[in-house]
Amino acid sequence: MRYTYDKGITVLPSSMPSLRSWCCPDKGWLKLNIDGAWNSEGKASAGDLIRDEEGRLVRGFHHSLGDCSTLDPELWGVLMGLRIAWQMDIKQLELEVDSLKTLKLIRDSILSNLQVVTLIREILDRCWQVEVSWLPQLNNLCANFMVKLAIAETGALRVGAVGCEGGSAAATSRGEVAIKVMILANFYSFVLQRIFIGFDSLQAQHIGGSFSSSS
Repeated sequence: MRYTYDKGITVLPSSMPSLRSWCCPDKGWLKLNIDGAWNSEGKASAGDLIRDEEGRLVRGFHHSLGDCSTLDPELWGVLMGLRIAWQMDIKQLELEVDSLKTLKLIRDSILSNLQVVTLIREILDRCWQVEVSWLPQLNNLCANFMVKLAIAETGALRVGAVGCEGGSAAATSRGEVAIKVMILANFYSFVLQRIFIGFDSLQAQHIGGSFSSSS
C-alpha cells in the first residue's frame, strides 16, 4: 500500500518487511537509489544510481559534499539525484533511500526547517510522478558502492564538488554552480553493470537462504 500526500508524490509506509530486496522499477519507470556516508575525517559523500525497468544502469554518479552532519549526506544525495533526474527529463521515477530518518523528513517536510528538505520538496512538487520508498541498507549495495568511490576520491564518476556545511543558502548556491554531470564511458558502464548484477545476485541468494533456513 502507498500513501499519497501531495501531487505526484507517493511515499511507502515505514512499517515494511525488513527483508525487502531491491527490484526493478515498473515498466516505463526509472529507479533512483541513494546512499550517503562520511569518512573518519568527517568528510561526507553521496552516491546515486539510476536504473531502468530491466535493471540496466542508466546513470551513475557521486558527490563529494564536504563537512556535513550525520543525516545530511543522504539528504543532499536525494537533492542532487532528483536534480539530475529532472534534467534527464524523467517523468516517472521511483526514489529509494536506505534511511528511515531521511524518508520521514521528506514525508513530513513541513516539520523540518532544513533548507535541503525545502529544496527537495520544490523539485518533488514539479510536474512529474515520484514514488519515494525505503530499502534496507543491506540491499542498497550498489549505491553504497558509489559512495565508496567518492570517499576513495577516485574521480571516475564524480559530479562536481558540493559543499553543504549546515545546509546554508550560500552552500546551496555553490552546489548549484558546482554540479557537472559526467556521462559514463561505455567501458565503465559495462564494468559497473557486471558488478551491480553480481551484487543483486548475491543479495537474492542471501534472502533466499534466509527464508529456506527458517522453514
